[in-house]
Amino acid sequence: MELATLLADLVNHPHHHYLFAHEALRRYAFAAPAAVLALLVSNARTPFFDHLLEEIDSDLADADSRAFTGEDIGVTRHRFDERFCAMIRMPPATRCAEAYFVALVSRHPLSELRWRAAAGAAAPLIDYYTLEHPGEITREQQSFFCAWDHSGAHVNLGEGPRPTEPHFVQLLADFVRVQ
Repeated sequence: MELATLLADLVNHPHHHYLFAHEALRRYAFAAPAAVLALLVSNARTPFFDHLLEEIDSDLADADSRAFTGEDIGVTRHRFDERFCAMIRMPPATRCAEAYFVALVSRHPLSELRWRAAAGAAAPLIDYYTLEHPGEITREQQSFFCAWDHSGAHVNLGEGPRPTEPHFVQLLADFVRVQ
Protein backbone atom coordinates (compact mmCIF):
# COMPACT_ATOMS: atom_id res chain seq x y z
CA MET A 1 0.00 0.00 0.00
CA GLU A 2 1.33 3.47 -0.87
CA LEU A 3 2.20 5.96 1.87
CA ALA A 4 -0.40 8.44 0.58
CA THR A 5 -3.11 5.79 0.92
CA LEU A 6 -1.96 4.89 4.43
CA LEU A 7 -1.93 8.53 5.52
CA ALA A 8 -5.35 9.18 3.96
CA ASP A 9 -6.72 6.23 5.95
CA LEU A 10 -5.22 7.67 9.12
CA VAL A 11 -6.72 11.13 8.52
CA ASN A 12 -10.14 9.74 7.59
CA HIS A 13 -10.22 7.16 10.38
CA PRO A 14 -8.34 8.51 13.42
CA HIS A 15 -7.90 6.02 16.20
CA HIS A 16 -6.96 5.84 19.86
CA HIS A 17 -3.32 4.88 19.41
CA TYR A 18 -2.56 7.79 17.08
CA LEU A 19 -4.68 10.35 18.94
CA PHE A 20 -3.22 9.45 22.33
CA ALA A 21 0.41 9.91 21.28
CA HIS A 22 0.04 12.76 18.81
CA GLU A 23 -2.81 14.84 20.21
CA ALA A 24 -4.04 14.21 23.75
CA LEU A 25 -0.75 13.62 25.56
CA ARG A 26 0.99 16.36 23.56
CA ARG A 27 -1.63 18.98 24.46
CA TYR A 28 -1.38 18.23 28.18
CA ALA A 29 2.43 18.01 28.06
CA PHE A 30 2.84 21.46 26.54
CA ALA A 31 0.12 23.01 28.71
CA ALA A 32 1.63 21.85 32.02
CA PRO A 33 5.07 20.30 31.37
CA ALA A 34 6.37 20.11 34.95
CA ALA A 35 3.09 18.63 36.22
CA VAL A 36 2.86 16.10 33.39
CA LEU A 37 6.50 14.99 33.81
CA ALA A 38 5.83 14.47 37.53
CA LEU A 39 2.62 12.54 36.75
CA LEU A 40 4.37 10.29 34.24
CA VAL A 41 6.87 9.02 36.80
CA SER A 42 4.30 8.58 39.58
CA ASN A 43 1.73 5.93 40.41
CA ALA A 44 -0.93 8.32 39.08
CA ARG A 45 0.17 7.82 35.48
CA THR A 46 -2.21 4.93 34.70
CA PRO A 47 -5.33 6.86 35.81
CA PHE A 48 -4.00 9.87 33.85
CA PHE A 49 -3.57 7.72 30.74
CA ASP A 50 -7.07 6.26 31.22
CA HIS A 51 -8.45 9.79 31.52
CA LEU A 52 -6.83 10.78 28.21
CA LEU A 53 -8.18 7.63 26.56
CA GLU A 54 -11.68 8.33 27.88
CA GLU A 55 -11.47 11.85 26.37
CA ILE A 56 -10.57 10.25 23.05
CA ASP A 57 -13.43 7.74 23.46
CA SER A 58 -15.88 10.61 23.75
CA ASP A 59 -14.54 12.18 20.54
CA LEU A 60 -14.62 9.00 18.45
CA ALA A 61 -17.71 7.23 17.23
CA ASP A 62 -15.99 3.83 17.48
CA ALA A 63 -15.02 4.09 21.15
CA ASP A 64 -15.64 0.37 21.62
CA SER A 65 -12.77 -0.42 19.25
CA ARG A 66 -10.06 0.71 21.67
CA ALA A 67 -7.68 -2.20 22.15
CA PHE A 68 -5.69 -0.94 25.15
CA THR A 69 -5.94 0.81 28.51
CA GLY A 70 -3.61 3.03 30.51
CA GLU A 71 -2.07 -0.09 32.04
CA ASP A 72 -0.74 -1.08 28.62
CA ILE A 73 1.35 2.09 28.35
CA GLY A 74 4.75 2.05 30.02
CA VAL A 75 7.05 4.83 31.20
CA THR A 76 10.76 4.85 31.91
CA ARG A 77 13.02 7.69 33.04
CA HIS A 78 16.23 8.82 31.43
CA ARG A 79 18.65 11.75 31.69
CA PHE A 80 20.57 13.41 28.92
CA ASP A 81 23.17 15.47 30.76
CA GLU A 82 20.95 17.57 33.04
CA ARG A 83 17.83 17.15 30.94
CA PHE A 84 15.14 14.77 32.18
CA CYS A 85 13.30 12.47 29.76
CA ALA A 86 10.10 10.54 30.32
CA MET A 87 9.95 7.78 27.69
CA ILE A 88 6.45 6.47 27.01
CA ARG A 89 6.23 2.97 25.52
CA MET A 90 3.05 2.68 23.53
CA PRO A 91 1.17 -0.56 22.83
CA PRO A 92 2.47 -2.21 19.63
CA ALA A 93 2.31 0.13 16.65
CA THR A 94 0.76 -1.53 13.62
CA ARG A 95 -0.36 1.33 11.37
CA CYS A 96 1.45 4.12 9.58
CA ALA A 97 2.39 7.03 11.88
CA GLU A 98 1.47 5.23 15.09
CA ALA A 99 4.09 5.86 17.75
CA TYR A 100 6.27 3.11 19.13
CA PHE A 101 7.53 5.60 21.71
CA VAL A 102 6.91 9.16 22.83
CA ALA A 103 9.63 11.08 24.65
CA LEU A 104 9.10 14.25 26.67
CA VAL A 105 12.49 15.87 27.18
CA SER A 106 12.91 18.89 29.43
CA ARG A 107 14.81 21.81 27.96
CA HIS A 108 16.21 22.64 31.41
CA PRO A 109 17.28 20.76 34.55
CA LEU A 110 14.20 19.68 36.56
CA SER A 111 14.78 22.22 39.36
CA GLU A 112 14.89 25.01 36.79
CA LEU A 113 11.92 23.60 34.89
CA ARG A 114 9.70 23.87 37.96
CA TRP A 115 10.46 27.53 38.65
CA ARG A 116 10.24 28.46 34.97
CA ALA A 117 6.80 26.81 34.82
CA ALA A 118 5.73 28.60 38.02
CA ALA A 119 6.96 31.91 36.56
CA GLY A 120 4.87 31.35 33.42
CA ALA A 121 7.73 30.97 30.95
CA ALA A 122 6.68 31.96 27.43
CA ALA A 123 8.98 29.53 25.60
CA PRO A 124 8.14 25.81 25.60
CA LEU A 125 9.81 23.99 28.48
CA ILE A 126 9.90 20.57 26.84
CA ASP A 127 10.57 18.94 23.52
CA TYR A 128 8.16 16.26 22.34
CA TYR A 129 9.55 13.45 20.18
CA THR A 130 8.01 10.36 18.65
CA LEU A 131 9.42 7.25 17.05
CA GLU A 132 6.81 6.27 14.49
CA HIS A 133 5.78 3.30 12.40
CA PRO A 134 6.81 4.01 8.77
CA GLY A 135 3.85 2.27 7.15
CA GLU A 136 5.98 -0.26 5.37
CA ILE A 137 8.86 -1.66 7.38
CA THR A 138 12.03 -2.57 5.53
CA ARG A 139 15.53 -3.40 6.68
CA GLU A 140 16.57 0.15 5.79
CA GLN A 141 13.49 1.93 7.13
CA GLN A 142 12.23 0.66 10.46
CA SER A 143 10.89 3.89 11.92
CA PHE A 144 10.64 7.64 11.55
CA PHE A 145 12.06 10.03 14.14
CA CYS A 146 9.70 12.99 14.55
CA ALA A 147 9.07 16.03 16.72
CA TRP A 148 5.95 17.99 17.58
CA ASP A 149 5.71 21.54 18.86
CA HIS A 150 3.20 23.23 21.16
CA SER A 151 1.08 24.43 18.22
CA GLY A 152 0.71 20.92 16.80
CA ALA A 153 3.25 21.27 14.01
CA HIS A 154 4.85 17.93 13.10
CA VAL A 155 8.42 17.68 11.85
CA ASN A 156 9.89 14.53 10.36
CA LEU A 157 13.52 14.47 11.55
CA GLY A 158 14.43 11.51 9.36
CA GLU A 159 14.69 7.77 9.50
CA GLY A 160 14.79 6.34 12.97
CA PRO A 161 16.47 3.29 14.46
CA ARG A 162 15.03 -0.15 15.16
CA PRO A 163 11.96 0.52 17.30
CA THR A 164 13.40 -0.64 20.62
CA GLU A 165 13.83 1.47 23.71
CA PRO A 166 17.65 1.19 23.86
CA HIS A 167 17.94 2.25 20.21
CA PHE A 168 15.56 5.19 20.66
CA VAL A 169 17.26 6.29 23.89
CA GLN A 170 20.63 6.34 22.11
CA LEU A 171 19.21 8.33 19.20
CA LEU A 172 17.62 10.84 21.58
CA ALA A 173 20.77 11.15 23.68
CA ASP A 174 22.83 11.93 20.60
CA PHE A 175 20.20 14.30 19.19
CA VAL A 176 19.53 16.19 22.44
CA ARG A 177 23.19 16.73 23.20
CA VAL A 178 23.72 18.66 19.98
CA GLN A 179 20.62 20.85 20.43
